[in-house]
Amino acid sequence: MVKISIIIPVYDGERYIREAVDSALNQTYKDFEIIVVDDGSKDNTPHILENYDNKIRWKSQKNKGQAFAINEGINMAKGKYIAYLDADDVCLPERFENQVEYLDAHSNVGLVYSDSYQINENGETQRIMKSHPHDKFVLLQNNYIPRSTVMHKRECLNGVGLFDESITGDDDWDMWIRISERFGMGYIGKPLVKYRVHKENISLLRPKRLDRGRYMKMRILEKTYERRERPFWLKLILIRAKIEWKIGKMHSLGERFPSVWWAGDKVLNCVERILVGKVLLKVIALEKNLLFALKYRHLPLIRKIRKEEYYITSVKGLKAILTEKDYSTDIGIFSEIFWLERYNTDYKNSQVFDLGAHKGYYTLYALLKGASNVYSYEPNEFNFGILKKNIELNKRSIKVVLNNCAVDNESGIKDFYVADMGWSHSLYQREDAKIIKSVKVRVQSINAVLASTDRNKRTIIKMDIEGKECDVIYSIHDNLMQYISEFFIEHHPFAPCSEKEMIEYLRNRQFELVSISGDVLHFRKIQSSFSG
Repeated sequence: MVKISIIIPVYDGERYIREAVDSALNQTYKDFEIIVVDDGSKDNTPHILENYDNKIRWKSQKNKGQAFAINEGINMAKGKYIAYLDADDVCLPERFENQVEYLDAHSNVGLVYSDSYQINENGETQRIMKSHPHDKFVLLQNNYIPRSTVMHKRECLNGVGLFDESITGDDDWDMWIRISERFGMGYIGKPLVKYRVHKENISLLRPKRLDRGRYMKMRILEKTYERRERPFWLKLILIRAKIEWKIGKMHSLGERFPSVWWAGDKVLNCVERILVGKVLLKVIALEKNLLFALKYRHLPLIRKIRKEEYYITSVKGLKAILTEKDYSTDIGIFSEIFWLERYNTDYKNSQVFDLGAHKGYYTLYALLKGASNVYSYEPNEFNFGILKKNIELNKRSIKVVLNNCAVDNESGIKDFYVADMGWSHSLYQREDAKIIKSVKVRVQSINAVLASTDRNKRTIIKMDIEGKECDVIYSIHDNLMQYISEFFIEHHPFAPCSEKEMIEYLRNRQFELVSISGDVLHFRKIQSSFSG
């Protein structure tokens, strides 16, 4: 298997196709294949491709559109990584080397893109087209990722499927959104490609291109809205897109004043980012914890320790530290664990795995309810320090195994992000929200963690799904899954896997959904193999 398959779709590209192919052939990184799909060209393109002999793989087909041509190329591809190049663009010599190095070094990233030079029809550089680090919200507003700068892992397509051939012209935008929902997105802040703008660009030649663009944006947002199970904040963005499309259909406005349309769109995007992206999403994220805090406003503050650092509270014989900087989050999570009483889970003679233990509130609850052992995993150094203090405070250290690491689908050292999630000071996330910094984190494989379980005890797993933690559940081997009795999964709205997908996956492994309370999904084994 080659490392990279670069796919070049072409239609009537005789003027530039040779330069595009040659730029791919002249890379400093050599482990690649070039696949060209001719989408029914009527000019001399096929003859030009024939002259490359076995240096490239190519095929001709009837004209079916760019997305169809790219999908044909993907079906032909053998590479571990997939890269794209439009037939009128040019790769800089070090492109493959830079992008392969990035993907190899960042196991959490599925797709990487870069800046580019804008050139004219004669190849003269006009400006640098700066992109920016990935922003999930901004990507819903406009496509800032040129296709010719993209390289991604093949597994991305296994997760999200091929390009949507019904999204003409913006099929790449739709694809980047789908990939970003399930994989990390990387950015190299320097030009690796020359992006050509000329009078024969397909995007410029399409009739009613402004109306088409507004319509395709609406279609992409409709798909995203349904795929993410109709969140309210995304509905607001979709409503705006529909209004713009309807206004654009007016005869007097449709294709007129393009510069006015683009300027107005920039202003509205900025307003939308502030009102929806920064304000509304923070309100939605905080809502759950505020409700908890109101519900448990009678929680007694016993004493404040070391002014402006943390509090200690006590409920039902359980003492807990609530930190000053994360107070609303801590009191919400601490309050939330008492909701678990409604599930009637039998913790006696059970072993509990608290994956993403935060400050240990669920660990303490499981011990309070009679769990024989709890294995707590928390990679955040600050949270882990408070977790240790909480265990010591309750004199429960004998029954707890503390692990200052994360649990993933494989063991090793991985790049995690410290991310400002809006409702919390900082969390270790592989992708999401406002990235503060990148850190190296030790991770253990979920299968290695579960392999040491006591088969004579009930096994209960509690975990949050905020980033790609759904992959952790997907990677549990069937021979270990059979020993798990219950799951408590807090499913964050931004999780790349939907609640529906998680429910279906665990149902196929003999787990029934017992209840949904807020974001918490409670699953119980239909026919548990537990015999203790």
